[in-house]
Formats: sequence, structure tokens, C-alpha cells
Amino acid sequence: MLLGSMTLNGIPIIPNPSPNFTPGRMGLRASHIVNHITDGLFPGCLVWLCNPTSSASSHYLITRSGLIYQLVQLENSAWTNGTVRSPTCATLPPGVWGNAYTVTIEHEGKPGEPFPATQVEATIALQSWLCETLRIPKSREYIIGHSDMDSVGKPGCPGNKFPWDIVMAGIRGTEHLPEPPPKHWAQGALDDLVAAGLIASPDAWVDFDHPVSKAQMLSLINKFRLMMLG
Repeated sequence: MLLGSMTLNGIPIIPNPSPNFTPGRMGLRASHIVNHITDGLFPGCLVWLCNPTSSASSHYLITRSGLIYQLVQLENSAWTNGTVRSPTCATLPPGVWGNAYTVTIEHEGKPGEPFPATQVEATIALQSWLCETLRIPKSREYIIGHSDMDSVGKPGCPGNKFPWDIVMAGIRGTEHLPEPPPKHWAQGALDDLVAAGLIASPDAWVDFDHPVSKAQMLSLINKFRLMMLG
């Protein structure tokens, strides 16, 4: 399925086939989504997942800039999850190869580093589509991390910085993006001055911590003088 041109919420899915997969799914259907972190940066992580000698792949790779690459077709088993050891997820079928029933998503990054908003937006769009297309429940029992399958060997995948609350809320349709950063303390003053007509080009003032030129200040003071006179 796929490995062709497609967009999700305006984000293109870029086909980049990997030779590392097992045809089919041992008669099973894709019932879980497993989130991973590459522990490496793009493009090296993409090259590695498509290298025949790596014995590794994933259905998808999402870069920090929000690009989505598809490496393996959904009807085939990607080589991502390794051995299932001491799983903390109760919905995994016991004694079954962990790649046979999962859709795997690698996220470019290093454990312990925050996930950029562009990457979070892309993974929400992709996982929402996967849940709807493959009828995967939108719950943490079926949308899991690698550590939920292998708590022994992969306790830090996708890592403690993976924004589970934001991702799950977005998949369920209650939130689509992380909260925007707080406004600078001077933003309110700038908004008031623009509304009063004293500043016509606010973009020239938004670098709040950059020194203001004498010309800018004289222009602003003169506008205020004219307003008071008038």
C-alpha cells in the first residue's frame, strides 16, 4: 500500500523504498503502531534504514523538519522492532514476531532531545491516517513506543521527551499542534501601539531585544506629539 505520491494535511509522503523487509504479515493484520527514535540524524538515518547490510528498516521515517518518508509498504513487515522482551503493553499477541502486526515509525532525533513542532504535526497527521485506514484504535494500548514492546533492551525508545499527550490528543482530534511559545513581555505594548496607530510596521519592532535606532524613536515620539496636538 502506498509507496507513491500522497499528501496528509499538505505534508507529502515521499517514497524511498528499503530492501529490508519480509513480504506479508504472517497472515496477521496491522493492529498496532510503534513509535521509535533513530538515535541518529538525517540523512544518515535514512541511508542506514535503506542499506541492505543494516538488516534494519521502518515503514516510515519522519524528519525533524517534518518530512515523511515511506520505506516499506504497509502490507509487508518492516525490520524495526527486534525481540519482544518484558512488554508493558497488554494488547500484544503473545509469542508472535513483533514486526508481523505492527506499523513502525522512526523519528529522526536523539533520546532526551525535544521533538520539534513540525515533526509532531507530521506524526499526528500520519498516525491519524493510519488509525482510520487500518482501523487501529486511537488509544495508548495500540499506539505505543518501542519501549512498550521491549522494556529490557529499548527502555529509551522513543525516549522520555516524546510528547505522548500532544500526539494522542492530536490523533483523537482534540489538539493538532503543541502550545505556541509564550509571548515576549513587550508584545502587549507593541499590540497596543499598533492599535493606536503609532506603529504602522510592527514587523520592524518584533526583535524586542535588539537596540532601537534613534530614527525609530524620533519617529514614534513625533507621531505621539501629533496625536496629542490633534
